[in-house]
Amino acid sequence: MAICKSEAVVTRSLRLGETSKIVWLYTKDFGRVKAVAKGARSAKSRFGSSLELFTHCSVVFYRKDRRDLQLLSQSDTLHHFSVLETDVARFAFASACIELLNTMIVGEDTNPPLFQLLLDTLSSFEECPRQGLRSVLWSFELKAAGALGYKPELFRCSRCNRESELKRFAPLKGGLVCNACGLRESDSFEVSAEAKELLRRLQANSFSEVAQEAPGSRLESEIDRIVEVFLQFHVDRLPGLKSLKLLKGLR
Repeated sequence: MAICKSEAVVTRSLRLGETSKIVWLYTKDFGRVKAVAKGARSAKSRFGSSLELFTHCSVVFYRKDRRDLQLLSQSDTLHHFSVLETDVARFAFASACIELLNTMIVGEDTNPPLFQLLLDTLSSFEECPRQGLRSVLWSFELKAAGALGYKPELFRCSRCNRESELKRFAPLKGGLVCNACGLRESDSFEVSAEAKELLRRLQANSFSEVAQEAPGSRLESEIDRIVEVFLQFHVDRLPGLKSLKLLKGLR
């Protein structure tokens, strides 16, 4: 049994008995970890509020290979994204981010860049103007896809590498395609020039820049469709995510 220490973000928790909790953590050094926190719900718990949803914390746990549930020994709060709990829209977008993360990652694979991306996204949800929340989520989805190895190609044809006439999107090819190649891809569909440029900014720009984007309803629906269709080829359970269905009701 190894003693492990890492930064983590609390992505879910569940009551266990009268005084304990099961917590799901996304950690910087060990990927996804599920652990029991004994006494976490008692009045004098040593964990304090460090195991609340969205909390960035420093944890120590006992890890045993081939055991699904680890034992949490210590947790200290580094930052609690409290605004996300008190604002309905921000809570909904942060929850969608967490649910997407849990669906996109496989097993316990360690991915420090993805961990940092999660922190940056939650921070942006807390600070950005409300009209920028959806753009921040799109940006997270595109950047997370890149961190996991399937970054969409948005600057050249994903079939022939041509850099012009990129007017269609082909999910199976992983990005934009030129008109000629698009006609050979049965799953491809037309993409407006505005959507193409916005996708590029969402993928390349910082969250502070992305948060200033305020697309109209037509462009918003187009970006929603492109990102969702692209991710469906890589994330099996994406269509069933409750948080994404909730977000559609916030328009």
